[in-house]
Amino acid sequence: MRFTPLALVTCLGLAGGVQAAEPDPYIFDVLALQPYRGNLARLVKTREAPDWVKAIVSQGEGTAVPSKSVDIGGTPYRLDRVCKVHDCAGNTLDVLWAPRGAKVWAALVDGGKPALLLGDPKPPQAKALQEAAAAAPAAPAAAAPAAPAAATPIAPPTADLPASSATAPATMPAAEAPK
Repeated sequence: MRFTPLALVTCLGLAGGVQAAEPDPYIFDVLALQPYRGNLARLVKTREAPDWVKAIVSQGEGTAVPSKSVDIGGTPYRLDRVCKVHDCAGNTLDVLWAPRGAKVWAALVDGGKPALLLGDPKPPQAKALQEAAAAAPAAPAAAAPAAPAAATPIAPPTADLPASSATAPATMPAAEAPK
């Protein structure tokens, strides 16, 4: 008997009674597809986006969380968050996708500055992006410089130093003279 992959999956699914759950999608899953990748590339290209944002699109670099669905006016939108590698706090990009990636908007938080909305979102999309950006991990507050510790003077030695160690010899011994 010859099994096709579909028949094998069907048999395994019926026999086991349990189907494998789909993994949560990430932004990098959709960036492999058009129009998602092209639309996001155009969005970040129109602004002076930091290098870490450009690397998300061009090289797939970034730290991401699973996508979630956001209902805006009865329409499901996809919301992705990705942040700067090794520096997420205060460096996030929240991306809001219209169905099938037809349009894209984003909220960019760079260096802990207030969110910058990209793509001219309408008020409902802007609200969703602002809420997402507000939920992002904040940049750590700059610590106030610590007050310098009171200098503790080093006390001079109390023992008398031998006379030879108090000053350098006037001449070097012949064995140590440079050649």
